[in-house]
Order: sequence, then C-alpha cells, then structure tokens
Amino acid sequence: MVTHSHIALRFATLGALLLVAASCSTMKVGTDYYEPFSFEGHNSFAWVSDHPMVASSPDVSPFAEGRIKQAIIDTLKTKGIVYVDDPTNAKLLIGFSMSAKEKISVTPAAYPGPYWGPYPWVGNYYQNVDVRQYSVGRLTIDIFDTEDKQPVWHGWASKTIDDEGGRKGEGAAKAVAAILANFPPGSAPKS
Repeated sequence: MVTHSHIALRFATLGALLLVAASCSTMKVGTDYYEPFSFEGHNSFAWVSDHPMVASSPDVSPFAEGRIKQAIIDTLKTKGIVYVDDPTNAKLLIGFSMSAKEKISVTPAAYPGPYWGPYPWVGNYYQNVDVRQYSVGRLTIDIFDTEDKQPVWHGWASKTIDDEGGRKGEGAAKAVAAILANFPPGSAPKS
C-alpha cells in the first residue's frame, strides 16, 4: 500500500535529484579548423596584437587578458609550441575573446496539493514556477597562419558562471586546456 508519506518521500527525492542536476555545470567545448592546412612545423606563435583579447563584454575583468595569455602560453608549451615576442618570427598568431551573458531559466514544476486520492496518481496539482537568473561565460581562441594570413583554427568553451571568478578569468587554465586539448588537429591529449 502506498501511503502519503511514501509519495512525499518520492517527490522529495526527485526534487533533490533535479536540484543537484541543475546545479552541476559542465563545460561545453567545440573546435573547427581549416582541413587543408598542415600544422606540421608550426611550432611558434605570437599574439595577433598587443592586446590579443580582441573582444570582451563590459563586465569581464581587465585582468582576465593576462590570465588567459599565460594559460595559452603554458598549454601550448606542453605541446612543443613556444611563444615568441616578435610576430614576424612566429608561424601562428593567436587572438581570443571572452564574454559573459546573463540568461534566465524558467522551469515549471507540478507539486502535490493538500489532498491526495486513494492512488498515487490521483490528486490535486498546482503549478510551481522556478525562475533563475545566471551567467554563461564563453572563451574563444582563434589561430591564424602568418604566411597565408588566414584563420586556420577556432576553439571555444562555455560554462555557467557561479561566481565572480568566472568574469575574472580565474578558470582560464582549465578552459584553455579544454579548448586546446586536441590542438593541433589530430593530436592526442598528453598526460
């Protein structure tokens, strides 16, 4: 026999699972590249300009640029691609952008009313609406060939920002590593 307390426990458990699932924020990553281009021998890079963060939203910290630059230098160094100061001595040029956008999530959810019938699927329901405002941060990295002066690779990562640290670029190392995991194309991630 299913009692009111069993039904309440089921809804409480389901609610807790939904809350945990909603609070988990995974990073989404994507890449694209110019397939005819050969990355072989392209073992040096420079910034596309003195300020390689070519675009950012107004609420992104000005210190994010330095954090992201260092994360790119560190990540590419592990792949044998070194940073050089002079763009004329580089095989690749890199620029990036960072943005944070405000989003709103509206989730309708039914919950049991004050009366339940004799069966667990019978009863009064009321509609509950959960409205949540959150920010989604996005980092994009673009890589250009210095010889042909054309884009050859594009990568991005986006993630829900739970605190101000995301706007400051404090998670830059993780985002950059995720974006560049398979760079150059066809390479396997190194442990």
